[in-house]
This record gives sequence, structure tokens and C-alpha cells, in this order.
Amino acid sequence: MIYISARFEKNTLPIPDLTRVITRNLDQGAVPPTPNANYFPTDPDDYREFIVAEWVSDVVGESFVRVAIQDPNDDFNALSYRPMNKFSDISGNLSLALVNDILEIYPVDTTLWTSQEYPASSFRFTVTGLVDANNILVSPEIPSFITGLSWKIFRVTPPSVLEVEITAGSLGIPRRDGLLVPGEFREKRFNSYFTTPIAASNFVSATKISMQVLTDALLALEISTEDYTAGS
Repeated sequence: MIYISARFEKNTLPIPDLTRVITRNLDQGAVPPTPNANYFPTDPDDYREFIVAEWVSDVVGESFVRVAIQDPNDDFNALSYRPMNKFSDISGNLSLALVNDILEIYPVDTTLWTSQEYPASSFRFTVTGLVDANNILVSPEIPSFITGLSWKIFRVTPPSVLEVEITAGSLGIPRRDGLLVPGEFREKRFNSYFTTPIAASNFVSATKISMQVLTDALLALEISTEDYTAGS
């Protein structure tokens, strides 16, 4: 069997009539004989990144496109997984960051990001790599695409345990490592926003149907019994 499990985290935000749905892979480890109401596996691992989304532009942002499909396109081979683990600012101030520094981001509307995975009103990420003067890599992944973010970099230098502010900026943009031009990509977590609760519910229903279509298509690809002889 093939299992793809997702959590749909729905919230009504303070902005009037705006509903957020976070669609994310729900992976609780190796598959036992029978998944049940309290156990949500994704197996095999290749299908964790089952969401197809698109970066349209910095003005429009990103959009949910579909659940990955096998026919007529094999999205799992045609599209790359692009986690949102890069942070950019054209000011050049990120050049002062070092690996293991802390990036703290300050969205104007924190409710756009606050969730089960990101429960705090402040959002902190560990710097894991330096790309260039305008780009760094961070962990965990940043929740979603927002432009014009204010941010600060903090550093702790042992034996001191105090955080010292190193640099700051206000033109921050989360980006997907390796996605240099607008286009489609695969992801395992995506924030979607709707103007009505009905639209959000319709999205969840349609996504569930598409997930079933995908697992049925993937199961049909499996070879249960095959005899083959090669010779020359």
C-alpha cells in the first residue's frame, strides 16, 4: 500500500473574512500493518513533498497549484522539492551573519505565521549557511512568502550566554533555495489564504480528493508479481 497523510490546519484570522489553511505532510514514522485513527504515516518517503505550488513574482507571491499528479506529468520527477529555507535582503546587511547566528523575523501581521508548528509571536531561525551578501540559509523552514520583512541577527559568543544584535534590516524576503526564476516546485507544507470559510472548506475537500487520486495512481504503478528473463 501507499499512504500520503496530511494535516489541514484551519484558522480564522483577525483580518475580516480571511481564513488560512495550512496543508502539510503529516508523517509519524515507519508504517505498521494498519494505519489507524491515531496514526498517520506517509510511505514511501518519496511522496512527502506532494504539494505543487508556484512562485509567480515578488509582487503576487506564491500560490497553491495542485496535489502532485502522475498522468500526464510525473510531478515527482519533473519538479524539484524547494523548501523555503533561504532569507534575502538586498541591503547587504546579511553579509555580517555567521553560521549558528539567530535570525529573528518580525512580520507586521504575526497571525499569518502563528500556527501549531510556529506557536510564538516571534519567529527565530538558526543560520545554517551563507550564500552571499544578500542571502543566508536558515533552519527550520520559514512558514510562508511575505515581502518587506523586518529582521535582526543575534549572536551568542561563549562563554557569554547573552545575545548580541549584529545587524538588522527591513527588506527581508523568504525564498526557496535553488528556485531562481518564477515557476512550479514541490513542497510538503504550504499556507493558503481564502476570503470566505466556504472557499477554504472547498479547497480542503478538493485536496483530499486529489490525494486519493494520487495514491490510486501510484499504487497502480507498483509491480506485485513479474517474471523476466534476459539473454543474448
